[in-house]
This record gives sequence, structure tokens and C-alpha cells, in this order.
Amino acid sequence: MGGFAARVLVTILHTMLPASSAIHLSVSPLQLTLRDPFTLSHGTSLVRDNLLVTLRWGLFTGLGEVAVVPYRGETAADLQRMLEHPGLLSHLTPSAGLDPERALESLRRPLSPPAMAALDMALHDMWARRRGRPLHQLWGLDPACCPVSSFTIAMDDDDQNYR
Repeated sequence: MGGFAARVLVTILHTMLPASSAIHLSVSPLQLTLRDPFTLSHGTSLVRDNLLVTLRWGLFTGLGEVAVVPYRGETAADLQRMLEHPGLLSHLTPSAGLDPERALESLRRPLSPPAMAALDMALHDMWARRRGRPLHQLWGLDPACCPVSSFTIAMDDDDQNYR
């Protein structure tokens, strides 16, 4: 489906949402197996535990992700509790338009930076999907100008590799 047709369809679907439909948030574990062992001063890991944050509003979904970083002192259970707090999204209503920036500014509970980042991703993802356009287009960015990925260089057992 072409870009214009997709935007028309999203607009039609958006008008079909009842103004009172609730916004639902769910958090599920997401374990990532690393291709190479990852070593920092805090130890070596072969897997990373993340949490997948899913926002649902009617027919629309937004996804975010939070990495559970052991040396920050927060467990997956801590982050999940923060994100699933019953009052966290109680002030968000479809009639408010779900503007991600306004939604984040008006949170009723403080979140740790990783939890806030996951909610930020999910809100922006849903905002873009509701408009039927990729987020980079809504922000005026060109993906061709962005690096394909980022990479953290882990510690090595052999000092010679650092020279």
C-alpha cells in the first residue's frame, strides 16, 4: 500500500476509535543472546535481559524497550513495577491526542531514566503509527544520514589488544 493510501486508511481508522477507549500498557521480558561475550568492569555476560514495553490504544500499538543494566542497581522487576504502576498513565486520554512530549511531562509518577526512555519510545512509536508514517519522517530525519548501529567496545582479557 502506498504512503498516501496508508495515511488515508490510518485517518479513517483513527476516526473510528471511541473517545473513551482506554490506553493499556504491558511489560514483558525480552532476553537477548549476545553474539560475543560482553565484558565490563562489572563482569561478563552472554545474554542481556531487557523489557519490551507495549502501549495499546484501540487499533494502535507502540513499542519501547528498556535494558536492565545490573550496575545501575535496578532489576527487571523494579523497572516492570515502575512501568506497570496503576496510576502511571491514568491522566492520558485519547482526547488529549497522546502527544508524546506532553504525555511524558505530565506523568503522575517519577520513573528512572531507563524506564522513562522505554515509555518515551513506546509513546513516540504509537504517535507515528497513528499518523501512518515512520517516526523519522515526522521528525524530518533522513535515515541514510544515520549510522547503521552503535557498538560498545568491551574489555578484553589481553592487554595487547588495547595497544
